[in-house]
Amino acid sequence: MMEIASRKEATPLSELSQKMGVSFAVEGTAADDVVQLNTTIAGSFGSQVRFGQDGNSRPHVTVALGEVGQNALAHAIALVERSTRTAEPFLMTFGPVARESVTGRYVLADVYLPEPIRQWRSALHTRITDHLSGLGRTTDEPHLTVAVVEEHGTAVDELLARTDQRIAGCRVTHIDVAQAGPRGAKGTIIRRFTLRDA
Repeated sequence: MMEIASRKEATPLSELSQKMGVSFAVEGTAADDVVQLNTTIAGSFGSQVRFGQDGNSRPHVTVALGEVGQNALAHAIALVERSTRTAEPFLMTFGPVARESVTGRYVLADVYLPEPIRQWRSALHTRITDHLSGLGRTTDEPHLTVAVVEEHGTAVDELLARTDQRIAGCRVTHIDVAQAGPRGAKGTIIRRFTLRDA
């Protein structure tokens, strides 16, 4: 009688997947402003995404987000590396902070990019997402997530209407490939690339 194996075959490393994101790093005064807004919202209503020293994320603007296996991760990293060889630092600016209306959970700021950078981001997004599965809520319209709230939508809106805090413009000098957590939280940086002449 033939014996049936009772243990599963090991999954090849190339098939193991993790959630990862590619993003523009938001740094300097802009990052300080995001942390302050996030702290204000989280202090009153909680937030699934927290910034600052004890947070689970860091301020960023996503280029692409999704599940990736080890081989696909290597391809995505290579795409970002090649892309940063020709891209120069640029100014990214932000609109007012407001709660989005699709789910009502995300508190966002619109992101304004120079048109050549917007086109470059869009092309890079398309090339990277060819290697991703389980894509995140990333679109051609870039945004900055300030907080993620589950309840108290009207109260959050009222708080935002009362605040005069805005997010300063940010000179982007880095693109990060990082592990991603729930709600698009930016985790440990896997690779950081400096834009040309930064």
